[in-house]
Order: sequence, then C-alpha cells, then structure tokens
Amino acid sequence: MNLRIETNQRSGLTRQIALLAGPLVLQNLSQTLLGVVDTYFVSRVSTEALAAVGLSSVIFFAVVMLFRGG
Repeated sequence: MNLRIETNQRSGLTRQIALLAGPLVLQNLSQTLLGVVDTYFVSRVSTEALAAVGLSSVIFFAVVMLFRGG
C-alpha cells in the first residue's frame, strides 16, 4: 500500500516539475532558433558581421544563464 502512495506522489511531483520546466524549454528553443535565423540572414552580409552575431549570441546566452540561474 505504501509503495502505491509513493508512486502516486512521485508521478504528481514529476508532473509539477514538467509544468515548471515547460516554459524554460520553450524559451531555450526560441532563443536557439533566433540565433540560427540571425546567423542565416547575417551570413549573406559579410564574414565580419557573421562573427559579430556569433559572438553576441554567445555573450547574450551567458548573461541570460547568469541571471536566470541555469
């Protein structure tokens, strides 16, 4: 009986964690997609512009991770 209660509590906890993690996953995917799209469009301008976008994407990601606590 106790095993069944613990399993139900774990599944509830897993669901709560998934609900909390969902927006973070979507944010990370959208940020990655934004970097890919930026890289695609800027790659047609020049190699210097492409290098600048690549560097700024890494710096932006590091700042976001620093303040978000990821």
